[in-house]
Amino acid sequence: MRRPTRGNGAGFGIGDGYPAAVTVAAPVAATVTATVAATDSETATSSGCGFALPHAPSALSVMAAQTHSLRRSLMALIVHQVALEMVTEIKPLIDRIARHDRSLAQQVRRSASSVPLNIGEGAYSRGGNQTARFQDAAASASETRSALQVALAWGYLGTAQCEPVDAKLDRVLAMLWGLTRRRAHRR
Repeated sequence: MRRPTRGNGAGFGIGDGYPAAVTVAAPVAATVTATVAATDSETATSSGCGFALPHAPSALSVMAAQTHSLRRSLMALIVHQVALEMVTEIKPLIDRIARHDRSLAQQVRRSASSVPLNIGEGAYSRGGNQTARFQDAAASASETRSALQVALAWGYLGTAQCEPVDAKLDRVLAMLWGLTRRRAHRR
């Protein structure tokens, strides 16, 4: 299996976008499909009755769990990339806010930075810790959005300036919702 490129060495394919990492999914999906089909036909012929032994996990359930894990990993990679794009886009806004309110600018900087940091930590966590980190990232994204709304209300920023960052925050929050809710429904 081909490994995703590392881009500029930051570990998430930064600089070359996420399509290189997503190309890994097609060969893996083909391998998963072929393995499941082969294993299912072997199970049917080897046992003579068409079902696996009770003590052995079915190949289908093992492959489904691996596929789910791969999808979560790819989604975490993509949401991390989008969060980093949001940080890049919000920097000029933070500089503009700092001219009027240094404290608010620092708070926006901290909350915006917290989004990709928590996603990165969650990507390498497991179980409840992973869900907690993704929820922390969502809370920080929501805080960032609220801080921008405050800056907008004070007149430090215009609506047109906030729209691209707000669109990125929408995308990040939607993907984080999917990452946290899928885990909750699987239990």
